[in-house]
Amino acid sequence: MVGMSTHTVAGVLDAARHPEMDVIHPLINLKGMGIIDGGVEEMLAAIREAHGAGMLVYGMKALAGGNFVPNREEALRFIFDTPEIDAVVVGMVTPLEVEWNLRFAAGRPIPADLARDTELSSKRLSIVALACDGCGECVEHCENDALSVVEDKATVDHERCILCGYCAPHCQRLAIRMV
Repeated sequence: MVGMSTHTVAGVLDAARHPEMDVIHPLINLKGMGIIDGGVEEMLAAIREAHGAGMLVYGMKALAGGNFVPNREEALRFIFDTPEIDAVVVGMVTPLEVEWNLRFAAGRPIPADLARDTELSSKRLSIVALACDGCGECVEHCENDALSVVEDKATVDHERCILCGYCAPHCQRLAIRMV
């Protein structure tokens, strides 16, 4: 099998034109966070084209690097309800996240204590240094002065950060995560 992973609409469309490609692993989520060259509608159209060409589609970043954890049911339902997406990869950090995700994916009840567990909702903003190019877009959109650029990388002042997430959509490299 031959496959590729991409954060771009152009990458999905290019792959769809190559019959030797079997699997495409595109970034897709409820709001299109992290898509480099378009929005969610453009990516969905490209995914439909690739799937129509016979490719398996394994979505990634359904929770946008953790930014949609507070709305994880809506975010995952969006992916599961998109018929052209054959599978999804969901990053998980704790055993509770694994349990919650498996129950949700299987359509099994989620106990009230698991649904409200603080470990699932106690997230922190993190910057993936390898992905950050220090452009400062996130800093410009942080309304709480919790972000700055130090030595060409964004950094977080966790005392000021209220996890509003307003900075994340402005990071074209998807370097901002809720972990």
